[in-house]
Amino acid sequence: MGFWELVMIGLVALIVYGGEFPQVLRTLGRAYINIKSKFQQLRDEIVSDIDIQQEEPKLNNKK
Repeated sequence: MGFWELVMIGLVALIVYGGEFPQVLRTLGRAYINIKSKFQQLRDEIVSDIDIQQEEPKLNNKK
């Protein structure tokens, strides 16, 4: 998106939400941070599970 497209979207949002626009932006920012955190936790869990699964055959071979 170009600069002027973003300006137009901002103006329309300002008209639609009026004085609540800053609160809407804060809420969206918090939601974005929360979603980003949850995806990071999910990614870490998947990587951990993959690491455990890769270690299991090594442990079974040592017996």
